[in-house]
Amino acid sequence: MSPPVERAGPPETRRDVITETLHDTDVPDPYRWLEADDEAVAEWTDAQNDYADAVLDTPILERPGDDHGRCSSGNRPTTGRGWSTPTSGPRTTTPTRRRGR
Repeated sequence: MSPPVERAGPPETRRDVITETLHDTDVPDPYRWLEADDEAVAEWTDAQNDYADAVLDTPILERPGDDHGRCSSGNRPTTGRGWSTPTSGPRTTTPTRRRGR
């Protein structure tokens, strides 16, 4: 398996100091600026989309934090409950419900 791809994290998101009082309760709203329809929001959205595209275009085994490589032999970790499919033999069977669960 190739080493993980190094990349910068998601773009920073500006946090403003905005507080609104509702029914005598102060409610902070640091991301209210994202509700505007202006150039700052468009630039932030483009940066977020570029970051998401870069992550989603990375092959799954190279995505940061993924540990799918340890499961690639077909032996999947199980929780012992819920739905399952057999992990050996031909993969032509349908999911089955385990008895007693």
